[in-house]
Amino acid sequence: KGNVFDNDTDEEVDDPVSQSDIDSRPATSSRNAVNQALRKEQEVLRKRAQSAMAEADAATYDYDAVYDSLHPSFTTKANMDAPANNKKSRYIQDLLQTAQVRAQERDIIKERQIAKEQAAEEEANIEFRGKDKFVT
Repeated sequence: KGNVFDNDTDEEVDDPVSQSDIDSRPATSSRNAVNQALRKEQEVLRKRAQSAMAEADAATYDYDAVYDSLHPSFTTKANMDAPANNKKSRYIQDLLQTAQVRAQERDIIKERQIAKEQAAEEEANIEFRGKDKFVT
């Protein structure tokens, strides 16, 4: 089997350049130059993409403004007179209140489950069934 990287023939090459000259040539310098040019080009493209994303991100989550632009009849004069920099969410208070109500409901359900478990334990314990309980 021959080597993948070397020539398999034993013939001498009639090229005037010797093997030592080929090894000492700056072949990597042209490769490095191409790599640097590609890096610069990619950096420019990356910066353009980042700036485009930054511009797009500013308006990505501004659902209220988009909705108001689509349905101007629903906007009130009070909303139009409000300053543009006051971009406060209209719905966060409702979401927070709903979350609080749900947390209270979960607590009530948990307390009921605990009470049922305690009642089941008391019924299962034959030794104390029908006797008075005294809490101290």
